[in-house]
Amino acid sequence: MSSVLIHTCNEHDRFDLIAHRYYGTVDEIGRIMDANPRLALSETLTAGTTVFVPIIQKSQAKNANLPPWFRD
Repeated sequence: MSSVLIHTCNEHDRFDLIAHRYYGTVDEIGRIMDANPRLALSETLTAGTTVFVPIIQKSQAKNANLPPWFRD
């Protein structure tokens, strides 16, 4: 696995909220879900749960949904 941050969930944390917190967009939720196959896909995560958040270049997250000719 590439470099990751360790996020410890608070009450009511969700994958989309974690993605927004670390990447500034919910579009990167798949990266976090893929890095945590041991976690059940649920509406909320249990407080104290450890979630691995892959470190990506800011430009990768920002440009991920753009066609190649619009990327930086």
